Amino acid sequence: MREYFTSPSREPAEERRGRRSLDFERVYRCMHKAVDQPSTLLINMTPPFINEKGFVEKARFFITIIRGEEKQTMMFNSSEIADMIKRLEVALWKAIERELELEAKLSKQP
Repeated sequence: MREYFTSPSREPAEERRGRRSLDFERVYRCMHKAVDQPSTLLINMTPPFINEKGFVEKARFFITIIRGEEKQTMMFNSSEIADMIKRLEVALWKAIERELELEAKLSKQP
């Protein structure tokens, strides 16, 4: 199951450690069902906001991998995510180009 939209988190604000009124927004969710144990990739974000000192706090992105009972989360800032997106896009287009080359090569064979 894949979700490509943002939606508010169901986690109550008072249960979040040290985060007062920030709401998590789901950016992406992908579940893979494996024989041994299912795994889930989650990408959530906290939107930018103005902190108590009057400064803008940038958005934070949380990439979580859940496999069985194990859960690993990493936090990224917006510039790290932007760099990651650029690199993924380059890798994706290289992979697509190579797949097309291979399919063209196979179609020419008798």
